[in-house]
This record gives sequence, structure tokens and C-alpha cells, in this order.
Amino acid sequence: CLEVREVPSEALARKDQYGGFRFGASNLGQYIIHTDFILRGGDECDKKWHVVPTELPCYNPKTEAVEHMTAEEQGHPNCYRLEKFIFEAFSAGTSTAGLETMGEDQYAKIRSLRGGTYPADTAIGALGRLHQLWIESQGGRFVDKALATDKWDDRCEVSPLVSYEGEDLAGLTDKLILPFYLPSHLEGAKTDPMHPHEEEDPVNPFVYI
Repeated sequence: CLEVREVPSEALARKDQYGGFRFGASNLGQYIIHTDFILRGGDECDKKWHVVPTELPCYNPKTEAVEHMTAEEQGHPNCYRLEKFIFEAFSAGTSTAGLETMGEDQYAKIRSLRGGTYPADTAIGALGRLHQLWIESQGGRFVDKALATDKWDDRCEVSPLVSYEGEDLAGLTDKLILPFYLPSHLEGAKTDPMHPHEEEDPVNPFVYI
């Protein structure tokens, strides 16, 4: 098994007969594995280390300063990370099945809470757009065709206690306003979850279903 950064760049750029990337799918790291297979194949995970180049701030004794140079600026990575992956256990099996899904429906990468690459806000925005699509697919409409984003005033969320995959959302109005949160009657919240830091409003603006 290879981690993506171990694959030669020419292989990553290879195209298929339809013009798409030959290796164009990502592994989301979501596995369903029988416990007996884990007991049988778990030792495979300890047999191989993966060397992953990365970048970290480092102290330069010549300049006596902490430097934040990228690999491109330096001409090489300034450190390497050693990792082991659970998918090494696949080599102990006789077959593996994969499910191909739409990435925007199943996955939103988070690498940091704020700032940098893939902050939490990007996942919040992706979740909002997905939930908005759920609502619109069942007849709900937002005023002025507003689009959900990661901003407080543009967020959209459906409680998982109401709908897990877009089901049971029929009957919503065509005059929905962002920010929008659709809670379950089991939650009983009296504050607007889209603005949790604001002063509590004695009137709950949401209609429970």
C-alpha cells in the first residue's frame, strides 16, 4: 500500500481514456472491518513505516531565529513524519471492496481549528451547503436564493435528530431565511444555535417538528 505522497508525480498526473485522472479517487479513511479480520491482520500494520515529507517551523542556529520557510523556498522538506496506516491490514485479506461516493456529500477535511489549510470553517460551510440542498430537493426555498456559507449569518443546519441523510424534510416553506437551523422537539433549545454567543432571546424563533 502507498500513501499519496509516496506515489511518483508522473503517476499522479496519468490520465485515463476519458481524460480524467487515472488515480482520481481519495480514500476517506472510513472502514468497515470484521473483528476477526482485525485480530488476524492487525500485525500487518506494524510491518511498514511510511515516510511523509512535511514542513514545520524550525530554529536556525545561524540566524538565531525561528524560520517558517516552505519546501519550495528551501528546495526540500525540512522534516519528515513517520506514519503507520490501518490499510496495511488489507494485505492480510483475500479481497477488498470500496464504495465510490460524491466527496461533497460525504467528506469535509479539517486540519486546524482556525486559519491555515482546511480550517473548521470550511467544513461548516460544506455542511451548510449540503443541508441546504437537502431542503431544496424537497421543496424548501430560501429568500433571495441565499446560499449557505460558513459565516454566522449565512449558516444552514438540519439537526441529525430530524434528518440523517435528507429524509423527512418535506413541507418546509418557500420563504426560509438564513441563518437557518431546523431542530428536533427533543432539543428544546431556547437560544439561536447559529448565534450562541448572543444574549438569550426569550422567544424561540424555531418551529419544532
